[in-house]
Amino acid sequence: MGNLLGDVRFALRSLRRRANFTVVALAILTLGVGTSTSVYSVVDGILFRPLPFREPERLTAVWQTYPNWRTEPQLARMWDRISLSIPEFRAWRQRQRSFEDVAIWGTTRFTLGEGEARERVDVVRASASMLDVLATKPFMGRFFSAEQDAVRGAPVTVLSYERWESRYARDPSVVGKLVRFDEGPYMIIGVLPRGLSLSHGEPTAPFWVPVGQDSSNARQSDNHRFAALGRLKPGVTLAAATQESAPLLDGRASTAWKHGVPRLQQWQEDITRDVRNPVLLLLATWSRCFSRRRRAIPR
Repeated sequence: MGNLLGDVRFALRSLRRRANFTVVALAILTLGVGTSTSVYSVVDGILFRPLPFREPERLTAVWQTYPNWRTEPQLARMWDRISLSIPEFRAWRQRQRSFEDVAIWGTTRFTLGEGEARERVDVVRASASMLDVLATKPFMGRFFSAEQDAVRGAPVTVLSYERWESRYARDPSVVGKLVRFDEGPYMIIGVLPRGLSLSHGEPTAPFWVPVGQDSSNARQSDNHRFAALGRLKPGVTLAAATQESAPLLDGRASTAWKHGVPRLQQWQEDITRDVRNPVLLLLATWSRCFSRRRRAIPR
């Protein structure tokens, strides 16, 4: 203990004699630690932190592909990210055996309100199977039924938790009330869990409606508007699911084109694909920069 105290006193005397060194060193270390914490927090939040769902590694993004687009400058970035039509989704869901369930969704905008009190709001169109795929339940009320997820289904909507909180002040009697969109009155049947989002790091739309009620797309096999998501059965690999999905999603129902082999990828990897390389580059650049700053501390 005596030797330790002596070493501490010697270090403090040395630092006092080299005040400029001490100030610069502390400033660089403070800046480096603070910035490093921020950078690593961003990287962890975007790339590595598991999605807030049960067994998120089984959640799988499913895309159709069109290899001919790879040589088209304006379309090359989309060749392996072609969404599904409603008829393709329904045929695939009925025949597939690799997933516990599959779902689709897309976004649109509705006009909410009447008279001068009108606003444009974002709306998610989702299949009735969506919450089963995510393995979650509404915070309150219920989600769409299969009967409602059809062209002639009852007009119903589900609120995001955040919308329920901000617009309805967490009123528990909101279930059963009506909201009026430009399409007509919709009954609120439930409230989604807090923080639920289908877009990584972004808040969800305030209203969700059944995708099957979209009459303009319900019977059009060529209208590819909806992203697909599945929950793999335990023990089923991506390779096996891809092999099974290939003949089910080959575009035979489409009159416009024949697809290539579908692309299946873990959902978290898929939704971070566009930012993965830039974020990792940011991390590598900062690590190199911080190392140089440490070496620049005067001795």
